[in-house]
Amino acid sequence: VGIAFERGAPAPEPGAPLFDGERIAGRLTSCMDSATEGCAIGLAWSYAETGVFPTAFEAHLSSGARVRGAVVPTPFYDPKGVKLRG
Repeated sequence: VGIAFERGAPAPEPGAPLFDGERIAGRLTSCMDSATEGCAIGLAWSYAETGVFPTAFEAHLSSGARVRGAVVPTPFYDPKGVKLRG
């Protein structure tokens, strides 16, 4: 899934576990700061508990801080070219 983290928050490291409450519900496979999106974006795999996939996650940074992220559609780029023509 695509995931976008809080604006201004540091990007979690690839491989970081993603939490849905207190349980690990996935793992971040890649992540970088995006100047276009204004936040850190990445790709992750997640698994469903009782058949429902989470729509929000929390990543724990190596510093001990926690960063919230939400599932977003991919691709991250502007497929209709709206920004290009704007």
